[in-house]
Amino acid sequence: MRDYQEFLKKQDKFIGHNPNSVWTISNLEAGFEKFYDDNGHYPSAPELDKFEYLPSSRQIQRVFGGLQKLRKDMKLEHEASDHNSGKIRSKMAGEAWARAVDYEEEYYKYLIQQIPELYVHEHKVIRHDGYKTDTDFFIYFPNSNDGIVIDVFYAMDILSLIKQVRIKEKKYAPMPYKTFFISINKKISQEEIDDKILNRNSTLPKNIHVCSIHYFNSEVLPTIKSRFS
Repeated sequence: MRDYQEFLKKQDKFIGHNPNSVWTISNLEAGFEKFYDDNGHYPSAPELDKFEYLPSSRQIQRVFGGLQKLRKDMKLEHEASDHNSGKIRSKMAGEAWARAVDYEEEYYKYLIQQIPELYVHEHKVIRHDGYKTDTDFFIYFPNSNDGIVIDVFYAMDILSLIKQVRIKEKKYAPMPYKTFFISINKKISQEEIDDKILNRNSTLPKNIHVCSIHYFNSEVLPTIKSRFS
């Protein structure tokens, strides 16, 4: 694995799809490794066009003779062909699903140590004004029609976290309940999260809050627990 972290730190927003950017194998390798860490595989041509740390597929074609040739030059052609097989795709999807299940199972055990199990519902389906979605957890408040929604997830780093938030907020924006996205990666602090959320191009829906697991457990959960005393 190449060390790309120092390279990416030099530019908070990398040169991306700017047609005037000067691309070299060195900075391409950094971008490819960043994509791999975020997604578990190296990018296809359509994925290049959506990833801010790499040039567009058209630029790759013009400067390096195409993605297939570039993969060969970077000695990634074997991984790329393996990734295209149904067997490898299924294995990767299965591993990702297993990790997600593990996170949810572990956090469920923690929640029911803090809140009476009767009020903690896994995979609660919420229906509201024609809207329907399956949540990770829904916590009912006693003697009330109110409650909160929790979605737990893992992101490799802060940029991956922000991308996941963008995807999740579309699902949860219509939610009639306060919703907490909880980042399980303990290396990502609440300060990092707050800074990136504050500097987004668009504001989060008012019902959505993004928390580190430490912040949620130490600052938010005690207030929720007080509803049950």
